[in-house]
Amino acid sequence: MKFSTLPLIFSLTAGVLTACGGGGGANSPDRPSPQLDKTSLELVFYSEQLQAGRDSNGYPQAVLFGSGKHDLQVVLQGTQTDGVRTNLEPILNVSASATWTLTDEAGGSVPNVRDEVLAEKAASTQSDPLIGDHMEISSKAELTTSDTQYTLRISAKYEDVTKYGTIKVIPPQFKLKPRINNPSPIFINHLEQDASEREFFTQKDDTIYKFEGADFPGGASEDQSSTVRFCSNREDIVSFQQSNTPGKPATATISSPFTDPNDPTPESVSINIYTVAINSDCDSGSAIAEQTVTITPATLESMDICAIVNPTSSTCKIETGSYVGDDLEEQCRGLDQNSIAVPAAQKLQMVARLNYTIAGSGNIGTKDLCFTTEQNTDRDLQWAANSNSIFSTGQELNATGGATLLSRDGYKDLTTNQKVSTVTARFFKDENLLESDQLTLNLVDAEVTALEIVRTDGVTVADGENDYIGFTTLGTTIPYQANCTYSVEDGADITEPCNVAWSLSPAGILVSSSSTGTTTVVREAPNRTTFGQVSLKASINDGFSQINAIRLIDTAEDELLELHLLRDIDGELSVDTFSCLGRDDLTGSLADGTNLLPGSLTYQALAKFNSTPTTVEVNALPKVTAVPSVMFTAVNGYSDGEGGCVTSPDPSGTVSPDDNPFNPGPAASFGGEAAGYPKNELRPNGFLRLNTVCLQSYVEIDGQEGIGETDISSAETTTVLVLPVEDETLLTGSNGLCEQFETAIAQGVPVDQLFQLFYGLGYIGDTVLSQLDSNVPTEDILAAIISGEFSTLNENFPDFPAGLGTITSALIGDEGALTTLIDQLTGFFGTP
Repeated sequence: MKFSTLPLIFSLTAGVLTACGGGGGANSPDRPSPQLDKTSLELVFYSEQLQAGRDSNGYPQAVLFGSGKHDLQVVLQGTQTDGVRTNLEPILNVSASATWTLTDEAGGSVPNVRDEVLAEKAASTQSDPLIGDHMEISSKAELTTSDTQYTLRISAKYEDVTKYGTIKVIPPQFKLKPRINNPSPIFINHLEQDASEREFFTQKDDTIYKFEGADFPGGASEDQSSTVRFCSNREDIVSFQQSNTPGKPATATISSPFTDPNDPTPESVSINIYTVAINSDCDSGSAIAEQTVTITPATLESMDICAIVNPTSSTCKIETGSYVGDDLEEQCRGLDQNSIAVPAAQKLQMVARLNYTIAGSGNIGTKDLCFTTEQNTDRDLQWAANSNSIFSTGQELNATGGATLLSRDGYKDLTTNQKVSTVTARFFKDENLLESDQLTLNLVDAEVTALEIVRTDGVTVADGENDYIGFTTLGTTIPYQANCTYSVEDGADITEPCNVAWSLSPAGILVSSSSTGTTTVVREAPNRTTFGQVSLKASINDGFSQINAIRLIDTAEDELLELHLLRDIDGELSVDTFSCLGRDDLTGSLADGTNLLPGSLTYQALAKFNSTPTTVEVNALPKVTAVPSVMFTAVNGYSDGEGGCVTSPDPSGTVSPDDNPFNPGPAASFGGEAAGYPKNELRPNGFLRLNTVCLQSYVEIDGQEGIGETDISSAETTTVLVLPVEDETLLTGSNGLCEQFETAIAQGVPVDQLFQLFYGLGYIGDTVLSQLDSNVPTEDILAAIISGEFSTLNENFPDFPAGLGTITSALIGDEGALTTLIDQLTGFFGTP
């Protein structure tokens, strides 16, 4: 099979050709210099999406995914003429000199979809090192499967010539099998017959069920709950309420099935969805997806409250009211006390800890809340103080549990009785009180007797040694926190984070992220010209005296010598030759003993500097994963074993991924801020993927996306095989294959040959899977993956010389079996 080659458009600056020679030939001095042939002008689309040829008018045509995130580029270009000859190169790009217009098919305005414009062009032409000047068209409205395809017209006018192109904006298509998205188990109170009075869930009571199944390439899913009927086999326990509103999930009212407080036996409920109207009977046809939900008896046993002095701005999550972090016992005082001392002139944050248990199992967990929001549904956490005398006027205890304590001067004017306030927290459900707790706050005159600057990155510096920042391409940083020790009347000293003024001396070597506050981060100063020892100073005035603390930081030029990429398994770091990736969150019921492929893999970047001792092992080098300039990348391909990635599926290297117009993109990607998960965590892009990806870390230096010539890349690359695991059938088959491959590699099989076969299969197989209809049985998919006979899924799909099963057989065959398959692989791709 040959994929048609995608057009690769290069922008070349026009130049005057120097004529030479004589007579009247092609290079004659009397022949005019070549110039743009306006009759050759044409729009050319450049896109990672589908290339769609020409429309019925002969205009060039491209496809734009209506995801609200995708875009495409279009160039206005033409060849040259000298008055006699035409189609002379170089091709001239005149995009920046053209007037661009985007309309609907009839020449009117671009339509809106649900109050969002369908697509829009950039305000002006953009420039790119590969394609040069171009106009960019961006998808803005997020289409759903219920939307139709839209046709837009793009035009570019250059002088007296106007050229047109067509853009098909398409909605997502069903590519994955439907699945129910809902956590299990669900914890519910077992002591009350009426569950609405005292039930407790790990999430909000109106449990959200989503029927997911619509996908753009890249793995985005869509809530299709309004198009199906949700049913349960125990409607006395779980009953559904649904809406015809697109994108609105079904809600489940869950009633407690538990009547005996001494019986901890969970109840299992089967949830099914049917492709019928939401008001149809539940026995209408066959279920298209099923999930078993375990409802486990649980009890909200108690609530404890505590107080944090000088909390950070991120102590409580604004969206949910939850306490951020897993160190409440360390940060919050009063969990196991009835009364605590709080120092004057400090900020305060109250936190409530909810404790719940499963019958017969003891404590199973806690939930820490600062306050409740609309997301907390029918639950309400209320704070109250019986006296406001210990709080600053206008900054008394509020609904979020926050307050500011009275100043030291104000403290002096209080009587003994006025220095005490009891805070009460009450936790309600449906206006019924579930739990309450109290904590008495004793305001004390808090003279600062000691101030200390501590590192918060976990690094411990030996006594007598200073902190160290080596000036490298990584831009090393050190985070610090100021801790004050308060001497209180008739009580033990209190040590808390405190607000201080930060300064550095001498200036020009380092800078700090903040001049005041409890914390700061120190880094290299912009335009630094020197290095040496720097003093970090923290200062606080407690109302009586000025207290200072100094921390010394040594700096030096420190060249980055090596960057390394290691796999992180529960904190154990090692160089990783090969791993498999799939899914570990199947919502269906798996058979006992079924293994789960990891749904994500974690990697760390480690660095060796000029100052690093030569005896340090690779896995003991300092981690630099958190450094902003350290990046992680995953591309379809495999490791060459020498720190590079092979991206051609053809052993001869003549075939490029760009030759595949239906390339579904990388089978897995690293995270980041936009992705919503850590940048060093690798996850599959969808559950029906089959390909290898080559992983690498690098230090971003040139400011351009991807690894550039000046960027520093890791000494290692690693290969990850992404396997399809959409349901139990594919999961079980994929897991067994992966175990055989890992064993073979450990026994010394030639990994370069094995990876060539994996990637060759993935290059074809991943494309095939991306084009499958949703009604293809997973058993057939697994059989095709094992055999490589993709024509069994659709007669238009090509067969590949080796499936995963064929490769497995070669591993246990004679020594030449893999070589034979490689020869067949080369013959399959041939010369493009």
